[in-house]
Formats: sequence, structure tokens, C-alpha cells
Amino acid sequence: MRSTYVIGKVHRYSILYRFMRSVVFYLLFPSFYCATLLGRDTPLQWRSFKQHPSLSQILSAIPSSNQNSLWDEYTLLGENYPETLPGFSRDETQNIVLSEKNRQLLLYGIFSNDFGGAIYCNNIEIINNPYGFYARENISCKNGGVICATGTCSIINNNDFWFSQNLASRLNLSNVNQNQGGAIKATNCVIKNNYGSCNFLNNIATNHGGVIYSTTTSITSNTGDIIFSNNSTRDNEGGAIYASTSITISENKGAIVFTKNHAGNGSACYASNTCSLTNNSGPITFSHNFAFSKGSSRNGGAIEAETVILENNSSPITFKDNQSLENAGACHFASLTIRNNGPVNFLRNIACWGGALLNYSITNGGTLVLSADNGDITFNENYSFNVNSTTPPYRNCCHWTQNLNAMLSARAGFSIKFYDPIEHKYLTNTACRFNPEPYHQGTILFSGATVDKNHTDEKNFFSYLQNTYELHNGVLAIEDNAGIACYQLFQQGGTVRLGQGGIVTTNQKASTTSNGSNIILNNIAINLPSILKANAQPPKIWVYPASSTTSNVTTYTEDNNPTITLSGPLSVTNEDNASPYDSTDLSLALKRVPLLYLLDNSTPKIDTTNLNVDALNSTTHYGYQGLWTPYWIETITTADPSSSLTANTRHKILYADWTPVGYIPDPKRQGDIVANILWQSAYATTANLRSLSLTDTNATFSAAGHGLGLFIHQRSSKNLHGFHSHATGYAVNTTATSVTNHKISVGFSQSFSRLKESQTHNTIISHDYFAGAKFDAPFFHEKLSTFLSFAYAYTAHKLTNVKASRALFHSHTLGSQLSLALSPQNVTRSLQTTPFATLQAIHASNEAFTEEGAHARKFSTLDPLINLSMLLGLRSSWEKSHHVPMLWELELAYVPTLYRQKPKIYTMLLSSLGTWNTFAAPVAYNALYARMKSTAKIFDYMNISIQYSGEISTSTQSHFLQAGGQLQF
Repeated sequence: MRSTYVIGKVHRYSILYRFMRSVVFYLLFPSFYCATLLGRDTPLQWRSFKQHPSLSQILSAIPSSNQNSLWDEYTLLGENYPETLPGFSRDETQNIVLSEKNRQLLLYGIFSNDFGGAIYCNNIEIINNPYGFYARENISCKNGGVICATGTCSIINNNDFWFSQNLASRLNLSNVNQNQGGAIKATNCVIKNNYGSCNFLNNIATNHGGVIYSTTTSITSNTGDIIFSNNSTRDNEGGAIYASTSITISENKGAIVFTKNHAGNGSACYASNTCSLTNNSGPITFSHNFAFSKGSSRNGGAIEAETVILENNSSPITFKDNQSLENAGACHFASLTIRNNGPVNFLRNIACWGGALLNYSITNGGTLVLSADNGDITFNENYSFNVNSTTPPYRNCCHWTQNLNAMLSARAGFSIKFYDPIEHKYLTNTACRFNPEPYHQGTILFSGATVDKNHTDEKNFFSYLQNTYELHNGVLAIEDNAGIACYQLFQQGGTVRLGQGGIVTTNQKASTTSNGSNIILNNIAINLPSILKANAQPPKIWVYPASSTTSNVTTYTEDNNPTITLSGPLSVTNEDNASPYDSTDLSLALKRVPLLYLLDNSTPKIDTTNLNVDALNSTTHYGYQGLWTPYWIETITTADPSSSLTANTRHKILYADWTPVGYIPDPKRQGDIVANILWQSAYATTANLRSLSLTDTNATFSAAGHGLGLFIHQRSSKNLHGFHSHATGYAVNTTATSVTNHKISVGFSQSFSRLKESQTHNTIISHDYFAGAKFDAPFFHEKLSTFLSFAYAYTAHKLTNVKASRALFHSHTLGSQLSLALSPQNVTRSLQTTPFATLQAIHASNEAFTEEGAHARKFSTLDPLINLSMLLGLRSSWEKSHHVPMLWELELAYVPTLYRQKPKIYTMLLSSLGTWNTFAAPVAYNALYARMKSTAKIFDYMNISIQYSGEISTSTQSHFLQAGGQLQF
């Protein structure tokens, strides 16, 4: 039976042992470290470093021309010090648990000529260490600089931990199964449920796995950051992690960072089968990793695996500044899946082949799935660069080899952006599909927008696609001097968007023949704003000439093998695949706008018979209105074989003139909500005025406080958006009564509201301050009651347009009421009724303001809202005096509008300078009003009440709820 050791603490070292350990590590290790790794005739001198030499210092001394001279065998000299922690036996059958509850676990400076610098066992668990642990400067001359486990190494539920500056380096150069795992060698390595950070820094293995060597490595469900930095191997695999089967990194919450790791292949991660990063919520970064092996069939500046999966990760994934001396600056694979992630970026990666990505061929063919589902996938400033060639580096992101089944897709609102070209020059049996599913309505973009203007070589712009490609849905965009040279391109759906300088041209098949080369495009859209820029060139569709080279001189002649067919409607769009008619350029007449350039043979190979250029005028749109007048101009030139640009003789350019006739705003941007907010302010002020007017007391002095709720629903009408809003707040008021029963009341209220526009879901959040005063005066021996009230409301608004602009602005509202009521008439002993009439006036206006953000607008009030209405109704009250005196009141009224000035807002869209007038949704001129109130007198000087009032018309519903109490003095 295997024994299990449960370690509750680490034994204290004696002073002598600590001194001996330090002498070994700080004198012996540096010489071994430098001489073994560098193989120099004169080892680096330890005194030149204040601490251990960093990985960058070691690698800076690596000869670039002779990798085999590195890491030569070096025999360790000196006395052999204790090989493991005190209390452990060196037994591969034992199971060990390391758990230190009261202090940090420490594995420091332990040297072993055997397996495991500190620990050699069957299974080991490092678990439940609330103070974390620290494993540093341990050495094994065989496998596992810190730990060698023949079974499973589990690191579970720990606080912050470090594996730092550990080493597994060889005694016997001929034994390739040793010196694996600079920190950990195990059959299975499990790192999970750790709540602190997981740090693996400056570890080195001569053979495989600068940090971890295993059959399977699983890093899952950790909360803290996971960092692999400055780890390395020789020219073998896995600068950080080597797995002979699989690496799984999933469901982690913190950041995951692989940086400055070095190996011959897979400088961060190497897995013989699968490397997967899935369902992680923190950002993932692979940066400055370096695969330095040359002449190897596999590399991978960051990851090397047969199958690489990046899926369901919500935060950004970034591969930047990684380098491989030969294949794949970022990922080398047979199959790669990138799907359902947030933004994914490949930036400034370098390799001889495949600046970012390169697949290697397998018997059954590999697969490539790039899908921008929850964020863009971007390739930018990746380079192909052969260090042994005089050819300058050129922009390149992907190099695809034979039999790769590729699918590139993006969902609506997202894009795959190729600012670097693709090389696909090897024969593939299946077509590469762009946006194959109906829900793939996003954009596949090829653009040269970020290429340095001094880099004019065609390779920096052209994707050489020498197989068959199909567009099924969404948008395929070629812009900013980028080009796609296709053997076959078939548009089976979607839109081909062509921007300034974009080129679509024919190409040879991977078998070096242009026979059968065919491009069919049936729905072309021109990126109009890009065409209208200064010095812009029209997009080009080109029958690429054939070439031949003799004595280093290349000549070009027209190629009569390819054919191009253009059909369907021609339209215009912008870079967001939306209407371009908000462009300020279209506010003026335009002449001779070049939309499309066809570069053809003397015997035409481009068929435009069914290309409908008059469709430019066939669709309705918002923004600037006008008329396009398209026309072709064809020129025949003499062939010049010295250049591919001059070999063709037929030049046909589509021009168009534009005549503007007006401007119609997009309903999503017309800004009805800014006019509608005036109606909300009017309703709020009216409700507060009515509440103030209903203060009724015979006490000399009274004070009241209430909670408020206001709910409004305004219907949409025709092209004007309605809204619904809700507001909550409070009100306080005081009343003083004279001996002649004249009263004066003053009140204040504050409310917070949220208005949401119908259909667009734009919102305004408001903070309203109201102040008012009321004067009561009876006449004719109190047979006629009158009151006059005035109010002012100041409201601060925050406007938010969905995914676009925002603004802060203010409004001012004035209100007044004049009321007449006859003295109450007794119907029964406890029931009274009285007719009343109230004249009500409201004036509301917004201050001018300008939004910030996309599609920002400028607003100013031309006509404020003015509304004069009358309430004609009957008021009744019923009083009950049992136990607790109660008073119920009911009020019903008809509300006609006597005069109204509708609000009118001047609006300008800043991006287009288009202007229009914005109006509020129409409000009915007649409404019904009802109020119900219940008051309970719980003490002689105190009563409480609850009140509801509502106003209903064919267009609008408003509901006002008030509850509170009153003190009488």
C-alpha cells in the first residue's frame, strides 16, 4: 500500500544548512546556469549580475547561426547537499499533501541529482494554503525542478503562489527523457479553484516544458490572475507548458498572461493533440513569446498544437509581438477554431511563414474556423520575415497550406478585419466559405488602411487566394488599396463592398494555371464616403495579366483564360454597411464621381450586361435626397508589357453625377424625445400644481409632506415616436390661514424620472425641482371660493441614444391655475357636492444643447410648448365620524384645450450638417380627469391621506399617486 504524508508545516532549517544552501545556489548555480544554457567557452560571470540573470539576458547571448552550440552538457561539481525537504523520503510510490494553515509554505533553494528538485512522489496535492506558497531556486538534474510526480500534481484552493527561478537541466545529454519540467513534471497537472494569483516566473528546463511537463495539463476555475513569464526550454517544445496530449485552460476569472516565454517550438504552450482556452471571463494575452528553432517542421511563436480552440471567452484575447524564426508567429496548428469570443487581436507577430497563423498539413486535412460572434477579430501589423534573406519583411497574417477547410464568418455588427494579407497558394479540395450561415450578417474586411505609405510592394496589400471562395451572406469588403487575387470567387448571397483603391482580380490556381479562373459578383455596393475622400481612387475589378520571366526580366501580356461576370443592382453604402446619405459631401452637387474601374483585355473578359447601374436611384433612403446620373467612359490604350498595370488595354470607368434636392432625417435620429420631454415636464408641473391646490385646512398654520409617483404613457402617431415614463419623489408644503379665511400656501417638490422613447428605446433621465405658491380668497360670504397659484420647475436631463450619442441639458417650466368654485351643497347629512372651473396654463422650453458621440446632434427650441386648458367638473365629499374621522373626496372633470402652441425643436446632425425640425408626438385636445382622495384624522392635530388622480385621452394616459400626512397648529 502506498503511503501518504500530510504536511502541516515546513521544518525550520538550521543556520548552518541555510548558509550551505546559499553557497550552493549563489555560487554553483550561476556558473551551471550560464555555462549549461549557453555552451560558451567562458561562462558568464555571476558578479556581472546583481541577481540571477534574467531570461532575456541569457537569450541575448544565444548565437543566431548555430543553435546546436547551445545548452551543451556541463558536469556539476561540488558537494551534494540534501535532496529534499526534511521529513520526506524520496519515494515515487508515496502520496503527499502540502497544506500550511498558519503561514506561507516555502520550497526554497533545494538541489537534487535525482528526480524532483524538492519533491519526488506518486501524487501530490498542494491544497488549502491561505497564505499561499513560494517555490524558488530549486534544481533537479533530471526532471521537475521543484516537483516530480509519477501520478498527478494538484494545486488546489490556494492564495497567491509562485514558482520562480527553478531549473531542470541535464547531466546526461543523450537522455532525451530527462530535464523536463523546469518547475513541475507529472503525468497529470491540475491547477484549479485557486483564489489567489498563480505565478510561474523565470523557470527553465533543458528539454521540454519550461514550467510544466505533463501528459495533460488542466488550469480551471481559478479566480486570480494566471501568469507565465520569462520561462524557457532549449530548442524543444513548450517554453511554459508542454503536454504530450492536451492543455485545457477554462472557466478562469482572472487575467491569463503568457509573456516572454522561449522555446524551439510552442514558446508558450505546446500540446501534441489539443490546446483549448474556453469559457474564461478575464482577458487572455500572449505577448513577446519567441520560438527560436530553425529547420523544424513545427514552430508557433505562442502556441503549437494539432488542434487549437479559443471559444466562449468573454474578454479580449490578444496575441501581440510574438515571434517565430520559421513557422507561425502566433499559432501553429492543423485545426484552429476561434468562435464566440469577445474581441480577438493578432498584432505585430512575426514569422518566416505565417506572420500570425500557419496550418500544417495532415492526412485528412485540417479545419480553420474564424467567427467574430461577440467581438471583432483583427489582424494588424503582422509580418512575414526571413532572417536569412535579403527580401524585406512584408505584411502577412496567415499562410494556409494544402487541404485546409476554411470558414470565415461574422455576426451582424462584428467583423473579421484583415489589415494584413493572406497567402493561400496550396491546393485545397473544398471551397473557402465566407459567412456560410444565414445569421452571419457581419463583415469580412480586407484593408490596407494601416500599411505604411512607404511600403509600396504589392505583397503588403494583396491576398493571394489561389483556390475557390464563396460568399453566402453578410458583407465581403475590399478597401483602402487592399486586393484579393482569386482563382475563383462566387457570390451566392450577401454583398461585395468595394471601397477606395480596393482591387478584385483574377489569379492562377494553386497548380499554376489560370484555366477556369472565374469571378461572379451579383450584388456590388460602393463605399461612397471612401470614394469621396481627397485623392481617392475608384475600386478596380481586373483581369490580371499573364507573366513570364527570362533573364530576370518579367513581361506581362493579357490573359484570355479568366472571366468575370458582374450583375445585379449597383448600390452605395458606408463602412458600417449603412446608408451613406448623411455624408456632408452630398449636400452639394457632385460631378464625375468615379465609382468603379474595370481593367479588361482588348477582347473583353468582363461581362457587365446585367449590371444595373441605374439601381443607384431605385431605393428610398434617409439623409440627403437627390438624383444619380451614372455613365460609362471607355478608353483603349496600347499594351505595355513592362508592368502588370499597363498590360491590359481596355479601361472602362463608371462615373456618376449627383444632384441634391433636400434632406429627410432618419427616424432613429430625428430626436422626437427632446420635444416629448417638454410634455413630461408639463404633466409633472400640472400634477404638482393640482396637488398644491388641494391643500384644505382651517388651522391657523399647517405643514404637510407627501411621497409622489407619476406615470405617463404617450402613444406614437404617424412618424412621431411616443414614450412612457415614470417618476418618483416627494413634496412638502405649508399653509397659513387668516381670521377672514384667506390662505396662502407654498410648496416644494423634488422628483426623479426616466422617459423611454417608443421603438428607438432612447432614454432621458431627469431630476426635477418644483416650487409653487397658492392664494385662496372667499367672496360673497364664502359662497364663492377662488384661488390663484403659480409654479416654476427646473429640470436637469441626461439624454442617451442607444449605442450613439449622449447629452446633458436643462428645461424650464412655468405653470399657473385660476379656479372658481361655488360653496358646497349638502346632498345628505354627510355628502356634499360643488361645481368648479379651473383655468390652467403651462409654458415649457429646453435650453439649447449639443450631444457628444456618434451621430451627435445640436438642438435648440424654436417654439416652446404653451398649453391653455380648462377643467369643468364636479367635486363631492363624504365624511364619516365613527372611531377615526374619515373624509372621502371624488372629483370628475372634462378637460378641453383652449389654446396650444406645439413645441418645435431645430435639429442639426453634426456629421452631415443636415437640419430639420423636430416635433413631439401629438396630444389630444380633449381629456377626462378624475381624482380620488381619502383622509383619516388620527389625532386632533394630525391626519394622513392617500390620493390618486388620472387624466385620460385618446393619445395620453397620466396617473399621479400621492400619500402623506399633515400637521395642524
